[in-house]
Amino acid sequence: MKTFLKTLRQSAITYLLMFLLCGVLYPLAVTFAAQAIFPAEAEGSLVRVAGRVVGSSLLAQSFTDSRAFHSRPSACGYGTMSSAASNAGPTSGALRTAIDARAAAIDGGDTNQSRRLIPAHLLTASGSGLDPHLPPQAVLYQLERVTAARGWTADEKERAAKTIHRLTEPRVLGIFGEERVNILRLNMELGR
Repeated sequence: MKTFLKTLRQSAITYLLMFLLCGVLYPLAVTFAAQAIFPAEAEGSLVRVAGRVVGSSLLAQSFTDSRAFHSRPSACGYGTMSSAASNAGPTSGALRTAIDARAAAIDGGDTNQSRRLIPAHLLTASGSGLDPHLPPQAVLYQLERVTAARGWTADEKERAAKTIHRLTEPRVLGIFGEERVNILRLNMELGR
């Protein structure tokens, strides 16, 4: 019985020490380090306008107004709680139906021939369903629609194209990923 109580006491002490170390001290240390080294990212990379949070530069949002550039489609409705890919493969009928519906919305119901010209990023969701970026080609593809909806002149359209190029972020370390444009930042810039 003494051995059992001794083992129980040692186990309880070990449990409490590990709980404090792994469940309290380590998370606090990581949180404080993140706040000190990457304060904006640790707070969610929030984008504010006049002190009001309008979104996060790390999460896509649904833009449906024809006057705005639209984000990449989301398999999870842009909700962070259910973020995930659709897991639909190239032979999936559901994926084909979704792509056809997105293409019809983009090209106004034109023929399948024109759909081949639509950048894939405008037709398919990202792995997380929350990617806030599009490649410059996919953004420039939308420029005609936005120009018509806003009633821009040729000069205004050219300024918008220059803004897209100015906001284009390079590949990470010059080799990883692809050039990209943050859609929230672009719409905010053009809304000024």
